[in-house]
Amino acid sequence: MSTKLIDEENSPKKMQIKEVHLKVLDLCKEDEASVNPGDCWAFHGSFGNVRIRLAEPVIITSFSLYHIPKQLSPTGKIKSAPRNFSVVVSLFFTH
Repeated sequence: MSTKLIDEENSPKKMQIKEVHLKVLDLCKEDEASVNPGDCWAFHGSFGNVRIRLAEPVIITSFSLYHIPKQLSPTGKIKSAPRNFSVVVSLFFTH
């Protein structure tokens, strides 16, 4: 099964549409998650929103969000680390 990133919203731009085909396993393999600088899905600004449409219904058992540790940061700071995030699931999504 594949997933489709249907849009990415971040500031200062209000809406930016991207279509990327991703394998579900690439999103789900926690043991292979990278916290190295540059291996990221970067957002610009202070707000971000990603919507992912799955090809078929799934049962979501967990969700993880990773950020590089301070020790690996090129600047020694992690001011860009997410402070709040939420996951919203919709069974009826139209685009």
